[in-house]
Amino acid sequence: MQGAMKTFAVDETSVSGYIYHHLLGHEVELQMVRNTLPCRFGAPGLPELNASQVFAVKSVLQKPVSLIQGPPGTGKTVTSAAIVHQKTLC
Repeated sequence: MQGAMKTFAVDETSVSGYIYHHLLGHEVELQMVRNTLPCRFGAPGLPELNASQVFAVKSVLQKPVSLIQGPPGTGKTVTSAAIVHQKTLC
């Protein structure tokens, strides 16, 4: 496991290096991913996103690491599908 973590962190400037240090609890400088944000955040065939879901999609598109959590029925799956849809457009 240690060998895998060392391999994962080979490039200090990569997102994997950021994740490596973040997972180990090291202080890391906040990194923003340079993406042009879309006008619409939903995905075809899915329900419209509410304000907190739109905020989650924006956050995921701009940060190297994100966590979406919430109780059952709050729209995590729809939000995740919208994120995947947006990433396929990039």
